[in-house]
Amino acid sequence: MSSDAELRRYLHHMPGIGEYRSSLSSLSKWWTRVSLTGKINSLSVAATLLDSMDEAQRKFQELQERLIDSLARENTRKVALELGAMAQVAVDIVVRNLFERTADVGFLATDGVLVDFLDSTARHDDAESCVAGPNEDADPAEDAHADNGAAASALATDDACAAVRRRLRDYRDKYTVYDEILVLDTQGRVRAQLDETTPVRTSSDPLVAATLADDGYLETFRPSDLRPGKPVAHIFSHRILHPETGRPLGVLCLCFRFENEMEGIFRKLVNGRQGVVLCLTDDAGAVIASSAPADFRVGSCLGARPPRALTSLGSDSGEYLAFSAPTNGYQGYAGLGWRGCAATPPHAAFADTGNSTCTAGGADQSQSLHPPSTDSGDGGAGDDTTEQSCIFSDDLLDIAATSEDVNQDLGLVVINGQIIAVKRNAQEFLPVLDEIRKIGHKTKDMFVKSIDDLYATVSSALLSDLRFKAALACDIMDRNLYERANDCRWWALTPAFRHILARAGNGRAMPPEADRRRIAEILRYIHELYTVYHDLCVYNAAGVVVAVSNPANEGCVGRDLSDCDFVRQTVQSIRNQQEYRVSPFAPSDLYGGRPTYIYNAAVMHPADDRTTVGGIGIVFDAEPQFAAMLVDALPRDEAQAPMRGAFGLYVDAGGTVVSSTNPDIRPGHTLALPPQAITSDPTGVSCIHEMLGRRHALGAAPSCGYREYKNSGDYVNDVTGVLAVPV
Repeated sequence: MSSDAELRRYLHHMPGIGEYRSSLSSLSKWWTRVSLTGKINSLSVAATLLDSMDEAQRKFQELQERLIDSLARENTRKVALELGAMAQVAVDIVVRNLFERTADVGFLATDGVLVDFLDSTARHDDAESCVAGPNEDADPAEDAHADNGAAASALATDDACAAVRRRLRDYRDKYTVYDEILVLDTQGRVRAQLDETTPVRTSSDPLVAATLADDGYLETFRPSDLRPGKPVAHIFSHRILHPETGRPLGVLCLCFRFENEMEGIFRKLVNGRQGVVLCLTDDAGAVIASSAPADFRVGSCLGARPPRALTSLGSDSGEYLAFSAPTNGYQGYAGLGWRGCAATPPHAAFADTGNSTCTAGGADQSQSLHPPSTDSGDGGAGDDTTEQSCIFSDDLLDIAATSEDVNQDLGLVVINGQIIAVKRNAQEFLPVLDEIRKIGHKTKDMFVKSIDDLYATVSSALLSDLRFKAALACDIMDRNLYERANDCRWWALTPAFRHILARAGNGRAMPPEADRRRIAEILRYIHELYTVYHDLCVYNAAGVVVAVSNPANEGCVGRDLSDCDFVRQTVQSIRNQQEYRVSPFAPSDLYGGRPTYIYNAAVMHPADDRTTVGGIGIVFDAEPQFAAMLVDALPRDEAQAPMRGAFGLYVDAGGTVVSSTNPDIRPGHTLALPPQAITSDPTGVSCIHEMLGRRHALGAAPSCGYREYKNSGDYVNDVTGVLAVPV
């Protein structure tokens, strides 16, 4: 919230704060009455002693206001942290997904089948336009011959169109994020499409002309006659060019399953959180997707909201606290300027903040995150404060320390008062001092209880955030690797690969040098579009590398990979274009001896989809890509920087590290994690765990797959995301 005054509007929603305020106020009033009684009945007591008692009371009253403000601020900060994380993830996850689409449309627009189809279609149209109109003097035999030719041409065109639809269907079977693919000519006529339930003959959408005039892709989000009956279409388009002349032949349109994608994102993020509404807005604040359309209707406007700030928001169903977040973008792509927004009613926002626990997911309560001790005597509090200063604010630590100091000062005042009362024979003042001492202890105890609850709120917020971010880290990984499983299967269908490897036969013989260069050229072109790979390689049916995309790996050409199980299975066991194989996460010569995953698909004979003539292996650039995913998931401070000392890990089922942002923990190392950290609970767990020589707050969540990836039974790879912050 922007000010303490705004915070106080919501105090009545925060459990416990009203009780603390009432109890502390009652103690303060009783202190005043007791002190006044002492002043009236004990005139012989030094005025400085009475002033000291008043000063102690004043300090407690000032501290009370700071405490209430801190309670309100930390409760609100927890709400902002939770809503902010969901809002940021909602927009960043979809932007990461859409980034992949920008590469897809550019690559598919160069597909030889589509190019040849549009080229032949254009030539057919040109030929038809040259045919003369009806001629009364024409020979009937010639007319009949022309009619037969036209019929044959139409039949050939129909066959070509059917082949293109099969090609597009093969593509959609791999990349299930699309619900429609259309191929248009330069006049806006639809030459091929997948969705036969909503046929489109021609389009007057300006995106056709705009795409033809642009060198790159075009992203469109609005109603379009290309998707009749849909309130909005999300289309990635790219022009298709003649490979030799560069002449525009038409436009390719990939239609993204926007509603379906957002439903999945919202469902996973909300995940039973009562009262939470998630939505996506455009740059003007209009809602374009909502997890609860009854509360935030698609098309309604939330207005221009300050970014990354907790604000109040009115809707048809009442008042909400809301957090809006612009995307962080991905590899320079920021999409269409969308924002994520998470909102919840105030009563739901603070429903559990007053009863927070420091652990979750079955963690050992004996290892809960305890606040610095407010007891005196051993100096340990200072050490604990130093350890936990990265978690708890300086103001919160100062309140705890000042409360103890004031109470100790009051204890000295009472002792001095007792000595003075004895010396001056002011026995009537001793009960007053005793009552003041009791009030001081009760006040201090109330501070300790409220500060303990405050620490629990902060700790619970941290552990909840770590749990959430660990699940996010795995979701990012699964979504990324889903694309890799798609890529290898689609690229294995490249006609040039199939024909060249088929001509070389099923033995160990290498294709001619010119053919190998052709394969390498195609691999390099793909690699330039898809930057998440270290290398792409094609191998023959014997498992011998034929070509690579990375010039630094040229030495691998001719290498026999048949001793690798995943290569042997690819060329011997795969019998359809939907299957793929993935290497274990292990060191590979194709990755400079470092561990990574290699995704593989079989290259089939062009005349027989059940005969394997080789395979393609795509080498994921695991080290920087996984590290970037983990960094994106790290918990952040208010300046949006990773929390001091925070780090992330991916570990397999045996505890072997797959990736780490901590330089002291390297991939391949085995890390001793608490048993509950390797969990199957999709919501994750959190706990306090001793590692690397000190305690850490730790969140862990399992990989749950994305769409059919890891969910269809064809690939099992148990990975856990772990995020940790030293405490």
